[in-house]
Amino acid sequence: SGSIDFYHSNTNDLLLDMTIPTLTGFSRTKANVGKTKNIGVDFGIDVVPVSTKDFVWTSSLNFGWVKDSIVELSNGAEDDIANAWFIGQPIQVHFGIDNMGLWQESDAAEMQKFNANGHAFEAGMVRPVDQNGDYVIDSDDRVILGQRRPSVTGGWTNTFEYKGFEVNFVQNFTDVDDKII
Repeated sequence: SGSIDFYHSNTNDLLLDMTIPTLTGFSRTKANVGKTKNIGVDFGIDVVPVSTKDFVWTSSLNFGWVKDSIVELSNGAEDDIANAWFIGQPIQVHFGIDNMGLWQESDAAEMQKFNANGHAFEAGMVRPVDQNGDYVIDSDDRVILGQRRPSVTGGWTNTFEYKGFEVNFVQNFTDVDDKII
């Protein structure tokens, strides 16, 4: 047996935790923050490859794909950087400074340009990406690094039953192509 489900949803008045200025005495509140859209497909199949008087093997495979994105925020079509919410992106993204590996001794001249602006980079340290080319790593250099939730998930479950004893093997997988962090 099996199933295939397709869904498309639009959500209004999305209720989420929101960062607020601490002068209120609180750092977070729940708020209706905007609109989102989701589209996805779920697929499942269940089979019984072997079934005898004493032994039964059942196997289930499932797969899901989802694409969610923010359509609008409470302030309209502006990104909310404090909460890492961006129009056209999933709700749960990582927003920060990207890197390009480690500083090498051969990068000494380039490191010196950053260190002249207050940094203390040395060979072997993480080499951040200077998005705007000003040799200063600050909030202007932050980018969306990836999403927290995978867009593809799946699993495979096998159950073996023999004379009243049962053993289960479960395998789960997710994609890594979307730079999940």
